[in-house]
Amino acid sequence: MKSSVIISLILCLCFVHDAVGQRLWYPYRIGEKWGISNTERTIVLAPKHERLAYVTDSIIGIQNDGLWGYMLANGKQIIPCQYERISFFDQGIAAVKSKGQWIFIDRKGKQIIEKGYEKVLIKDQRFISEGLIPVKEEGKWGFIDLSGEEIIYCTFQMVHPFDDGMACVKLDNLWGFVDRNEDVKIPIEYEFAAPFKDNLSRVKKDGRWGFISKYNKATIPFIYDEAQDFNEGLAPISIANKWGYIDRYGELVVDCKYDDVRPFTEGLGMARLKKKIIYVNKYGKQMIVSKFQDALPFKEGLAPVQLSDYWGFINTKGRLVIPCWYDWAYSFENGIAKVKYDGQWGYIDRSGFGYWKEK
Repeated sequence: MKSSVIISLILCLCFVHDAVGQRLWYPYRIGEKWGISNTERTIVLAPKHERLAYVTDSIIGIQNDGLWGYMLANGKQIIPCQYERISFFDQGIAAVKSKGQWIFIDRKGKQIIEKGYEKVLIKDQRFISEGLIPVKEEGKWGFIDLSGEEIIYCTFQMVHPFDDGMACVKLDNLWGFVDRNEDVKIPIEYEFAAPFKDNLSRVKKDGRWGFISKYNKATIPFIYDEAQDFNEGLAPISIANKWGYIDRYGELVVDCKYDDVRPFTEGLGMARLKKKIIYVNKYGKQMIVSKFQDALPFKEGLAPVQLSDYWGFINTKGRLVIPCWYDWAYSFENGIAKVKYDGQWGYIDRSGFGYWKEK
C-alpha cells in the first residue's frame, strides 16, 4: 500500500455548489458531453463541455477542444479555455499550465507572478501553505511567496508544504525538515520522512520505520517493517509481513495478523485476511466480515466493494445498499460517487441514481 507524495494536479469531475453552500449541483453527462444537474435531477446547464472539474464554491473548470478554462456555476465563462491544465483556486489564485509552464492567475485570468515553473505541488486541493508555494525549476524544488519572490531556492529533490513553520524536504536522497529561513530543524538523515500528522512524523532509518516528534525524539521506536500515517488516532504498521494498528503511544491495539490493512476512517479500519475483507473497530473487534474481492475505506457512511469483478457499496452494517454492477467505483464525497459503467464515467447519488444518459 503506497500513496503518491506528488500531486501536480487533481482533475476530476466533482460536485459543485453555490457560493453560500446551500444548494448542491451535480455533473450530468449526456453521451460524451457534460453539464450540470440540480439535486432534484433536473438539468440546469445543458451538457456541452468535454469535461468539468470542481474548482471552488462558485467556479467550475471546463474543458473544450482539449484546453481548460473556468466558468461560473450559472454557466457564464469567465476565463477562456486556453490552458493545458488547471487547479483549484487557493486564496484567490489558481495554478495553470500554459505552453508547458505552470503560471499563476487571479479570478479574472490575469497572470500575477511573472515567472513560470515546471511543476507546482498541489496537495489536498491546495498549493499555498503558510504563505508559501512549493515549485519545481530545473528538476529541483523550492518555495516562492505570493509575490513570486524565491524564499527557498530550488535546490531540493522533493519538498512538502510548510506546516507549523517547518517543511519536509529531500536532499541527497535523505529526508529532514527545514524552516522558512532554510535552517535545518530536524537533521536531513532519514531514508524517508512524511509530513507531521497528529504531531508525529513517519520516518525510516536503517531500514526500519518509526515515528518522531517535532523535536526529533523517537516517540515510537524504529521497529516496524512498514508503516503508514496516523488517521483517527491509529496508524497501520507491519511486522513479519503481517499488518495491525498502533495508537499514538506505540501501543498495539489491533494485532498484526492481517495480510493488508488501510487507514481508519469513520471508526473502522479495512483489513484483508486471505480471501476475506474485514472491517475492524479501534479495539480490534471484527465488525464486518465478507468475501468481497476488494474494498475501500468508508466515507460518508458507505464503502466501495468488489464482488464478481464489479463494484457496489455497503453501509457500516455490511449490507449491500448499491448493487455491484459498476466497472469501478470511488468513495462518496459530498453526496455523490464517481463510477465507471459500461466503459463510461459518471456519478451516482446515495440512492444509486446515475447522473447520466446515453444518446
